[in-house]
Amino acid sequence: MMKIAEEYIREQIQLLYSKDSNKGYAALKALQDASHEDCMVYTHVNEFFDKLDGMLDLCIEQLLERFEIQCRRKAKNYPFLMEQGVWLDSDELKPDDEVREVLKHGTLTVGFIGLAETLKALIGVHHGESEKAQILGLQIVAHMRKAMDKATEKR
Repeated sequence: MMKIAEEYIREQIQLLYSKDSNKGYAALKALQDASHEDCMVYTHVNEFFDKLDGMLDLCIEQLLERFEIQCRRKAKNYPFLMEQGVWLDSDELKPDDEVREVLKHGTLTVGFIGLAETLKALIGVHHGESEKAQILGLQIVAHMRKAMDKATEKR
């Protein structure tokens, strides 16, 4: 790893954990923009990112498909949610109206679990055991965030 890239990423990690949310967000953006190759020692990590992109595309496609199915449902299919005012503007819907207008206020998310196990499989240590693993872990999370931001911008 180039010394300059390593120092830069280390600085961004420090900012990420700062109490100033603007600095933390800027650091996340910097980590997203940093090439994951900057901290690559193992060639199979590149293969991991390619497979991760494929899984993220599949997740996004599935979320949008499920969203469309739910949007075509009628207000009468969710009587409790409509009566309790759980969804913004749900009180304006008639029983036979589609719920698309209230669901558009929601959020579609892709989460993750198993980052430590992923790092162990990729480089033999997890983010609590190695600074390089912490950097790679943050870049994996930043990569996922960047993919989600890109998908959001498309819609």
